Amino acid sequence: MPSLSVSQRVVLWNQAFTEIRRHFCCTGVQEVSTAIRVAHPAIEADIDVLAADGQFLATSPELAMKELLAHGSGPIFQIAHAFRKEAVDHLHREEFHLLEWYRLDESLDTVLNDVEAVVKACFKAAGAAGPTHWLRTSLLDLIEDTLGLALEGQESAVGLRRKLGEDASVYLAGAPEGVDPDDAGLTLGTWNAFLANWSQRHFVPWLRQKPHTGVHLCDFPAVMSAMAATSDTAWGSAPARGRRFAHRFESFVAGIECANGYRELRDSQVQRSRLENANRLRAWRGLPVLPLPESFLAALEHPGLPPCAGVAMGLDRLLMTAAGGTSIQDSSTFLMTPSYPSSIRRRSLRTTAQLAAAGLLDPASVAALEPVTHKFQVALSPTMHDVIVHEGPEGPLRRQFVPTLQELEVAPEESVDPIGDTRFSPVQGLVHRYPDRVLLLPTLLCSVYCRFCFRREQVGDPERGVLTPERVEPALHYIRQHPMIAEVILTGGDPLILSTHRLQSLVTQVAAIPHVRVLRIHTRVPLVEPARITAALVAALRSRLALYIVLHTNHPSEFTDAGIAALAQLANAGIPLLSQSVLLKGTNNDVDTLVGLFRILVHNRVKPYYLHHPDLAKGTGHFRVSLEEGRALMRALRGRLSGLCQPTYVLDIPGGHGKVPVGPTFLHGSGAVYQIDDPWGGVHSYKDLGAEFLAPKV
Repeated sequence: MPSLSVSQRVVLWNQAFTEIRRHFCCTGVQEVSTAIRVAHPAIEADIDVLAADGQFLATSPELAMKELLAHGSGPIFQIAHAFRKEAVDHLHREEFHLLEWYRLDESLDTVLNDVEAVVKACFKAAGAAGPTHWLRTSLLDLIEDTLGLALEGQESAVGLRRKLGEDASVYLAGAPEGVDPDDAGLTLGTWNAFLANWSQRHFVPWLRQKPHTGVHLCDFPAVMSAMAATSDTAWGSAPARGRRFAHRFESFVAGIECANGYRELRDSQVQRSRLENANRLRAWRGLPVLPLPESFLAALEHPGLPPCAGVAMGLDRLLMTAAGGTSIQDSSTFLMTPSYPSSIRRRSLRTTAQLAAAGLLDPASVAALEPVTHKFQVALSPTMHDVIVHEGPEGPLRRQFVPTLQELEVAPEESVDPIGDTRFSPVQGLVHRYPDRVLLLPTLLCSVYCRFCFRREQVGDPERGVLTPERVEPALHYIRQHPMIAEVILTGGDPLILSTHRLQSLVTQVAAIPHVRVLRIHTRVPLVEPARITAALVAALRSRLALYIVLHTNHPSEFTDAGIAALAQLANAGIPLLSQSVLLKGTNNDVDTLVGLFRILVHNRVKPYYLHHPDLAKGTGHFRVSLEEGRALMRALRGRLSGLCQPTYVLDIPGGHGKVPVGPTFLHGSGAVYQIDDPWGGVHSYKDLGAEFLAPKV
């Protein structure tokens, strides 16, 4: 929906404030106000703070409100302004509204009922229907359901890594390094990384399937307790299988987190230790170490915090969702907030709502596009986002990555598997179509999802996204058992999104197969996510094998300064670089664009290898050009580019019958005399003396 008018915003926030205050006043909770500028902010491992004249702007009113509770305030709530130093996007702003409340009641049901009542009040203020019902689920149980991994919730960093096994390289990407099982900061950082990676692969897709259901995610692992109490009993439940829980929860509406709550920790010494651990993790992440809140810790000691539960709720996100917006700015009364420059959007965009908030889609089209994104994944890296914004609304890159309703138009000839991978897949993750080479697909995940991809109905699947070492072993065994296989092609998905450790392990395993001599990697990463190309990654790819990297690129605009530097790093390491492109209507089906693309490739030490005729993937008809047009373009290129810049124009025969060149041809006739076209349109006769020499003598 479009942004609300100023009067609509004022009415929305006024009615929300009124309904929220009515709920808490009617249930015996009093409103308070605490200072915005504080000497000791709450210490959290992932939240940076804003300094203010030697003090700090409060990231939340939590510590001040708990001091009031310790001194006998009774149940209290506050609608506060909170401040956090973070990247700004459609869901984040440095200043925002935080509703926080505390009840002298440790019942989970009580505070979850509060959450549901406030959500209902905000949707009522927006004149909208809220969640039709609420689901309560255990985080540890959900992890077990999705990964088959039973966690106790108190594993050390070393213990968690051990339980994950080979999957650790995927699920612990971004975790701090270390092997000390007693380092609580290391353990916290490792669990944080695990939950972030697991959530992206499993929880977020799970939430997307429940757009009209409110979700309370409860019973966090004890090591992620922050300021919550812990026990071997789930909050409000009987003891559970030797696990240890943090009594905390997070609540989600329409897939967006709107609240989190704790049964509050009351032990001052335990709290001090947790804050020190959070500071250690902050230091590892390059965030400033913050002073301990001694006044708060003293209040915990005496007179002491009464038994209570507390909840924090971000009102900006909640009212945005209730009003049907895609950005908190759509409904905010912060009118002087500047528009957000693209350079600070560092998160990948993975939903149509995010694309709309970034200005890449009309917000009115988001609901209509739901059938498209339900079927085909969306992802746009920050690098490509910036290029698209720079190009403007009619730029050729937008067409490659931003979904449209045309994707729902399916021709009878189009297929889920247009090049017949399934027919030639003897084991999961492997395709053996040609005798001497195989495709190995270690992942079906990508940094960006192309709207024309021939595997578009397989890529992005969170369940099948990454082949674990156990699942890749049958593919490696197959290669070992077939000595005619001399070349292994890593594709997917995009192999270079795998962790460096996982890639190195896979390269080492392939290189250990004696009859394999060549390793080829197909990727978009150097241009769409150039920061991924590091010295460590290059080192991980080294082995005895002849290594070739084949870059997928379709337009000269994809070449940013960072992408060019990434290609140079690979070329300087001695890795031969090739390219493959797809001929796409509206993107590169003109001579000038193709000339620019193939020249910039060669200038950056990348040899154009293939220009693919578009495959018959479902919903890609709007990208398709005719073979006649493709052959004419290739003929035109012959007169303008050197042979070094010329790719082979190829077609994958539908059904898995192989890839073949499809012209153009410059030779006509047969026998001893041929007609030959030159690159500029002239026609010349050529007498084949070789044929005359070989003719039988009479």
